Amino acid sequence: MNRRQRFQAWKFLADLVTYGPAYFRQFKADLGEPESVEKVPVVQSKQTPLRAMDVNESTTAGNGEALTDIFKQANIGSRDEDRMEGRQDIGDHVVLVHGDLATGERIDGLQRSRSEEKTSWRRYQHVIFIMGLFHLKMACADAVWKLCIAPKAARMDKTCLMAEVAKIRPKETRKVISKPGFRRMHEIIQHVGIVSRLDCWRVEVKRRYSTNSLEDWAKTKPTWEQLKDIARALVKDYVAGSDLKRKRSEPLEHRDQQRENVLVRQQLYMYYEEISGAMNAGDIGCVEQCFLPWILVFKACGKHKYATHMLRTLHNLYFVYPAGLK
Repeated sequence: MNRRQRFQAWKFLADLVTYGPAYFRQFKADLGEPESVEKVPVVQSKQTPLRAMDVNESTTAGNGEALTDIFKQANIGSRDEDRMEGRQDIGDHVVLVHGDLATGERIDGLQRSRSEEKTSWRRYQHVIFIMGLFHLKMACADAVWKLCIAPKAARMDKTCLMAEVAKIRPKETRKVISKPGFRRMHEIIQHVGIVSRLDCWRVEVKRRYSTNSLEDWAKTKPTWEQLKDIARALVKDYVAGSDLKRKRSEPLEHRDQQRENVLVRQQLYMYYEEISGAMNAGDIGCVEQCFLPWILVFKACGKHKYATHMLRTLHNLYFVYPAGLK
């Protein structure tokens, strides 16, 4: 199993231990944390509040004015410029600026418009835009909505996501279909994902041990090794993998299209849980590894700006930025 599959197995176990029958609570210590890739070191950060600025940040010029004011308040400048005596010379350093994609586009436009200036300071060459990860998380939730709820055809199947939403939020179906917002969609992905994964446990346990419920299975006192073995099987059989393309290429009479859709949705839930958990844990290496599958998801649902910017970020990390900036 690769790292992503190991995370998915951990997630199956975590849902069973946390939300399954009380018997499985004893395995919480064995569960531990998901495998990390590269966590941000825990250090004390220094924050300096800035004065409020009367600037229209919805324009390119406004963003340039805001950056200039921020550098002035932070006492950052360039020794090559006039009227900057006493400021700390930026030298070969860069300033990381994060925000939503609209901010990134305006900063990019600002740098292009200043590309003919003589000095790097006037070209804003020291400004490196970093996409805000919370905005990325919101985009991921919106992508799930665009793929699984927004299209009318996606709501016709009795196993569709909207059918499950109608059970847990019966009074909010119209809102979910039209414009659910991030918080509501975030909770839907998490709650439906948990329930569906517990149901995967129920189905697999019934197939193996002929027990009708997880409660009945808990009475047999399964071991932690048994749980891990089943979790690995759940990842292979209940989450879409590399063999999905082969399954979809088979003759129509041999396919189970409802099951295929369920596998793909579970894969989307897992993608969301992985990137969301990595952000919360500060595992920036895992966040980076989540970029590629989400680029494909964004391309599929029409969120091309996010896909393009994520691809650009990966290109800069591996082929443009020097070692110290990577």
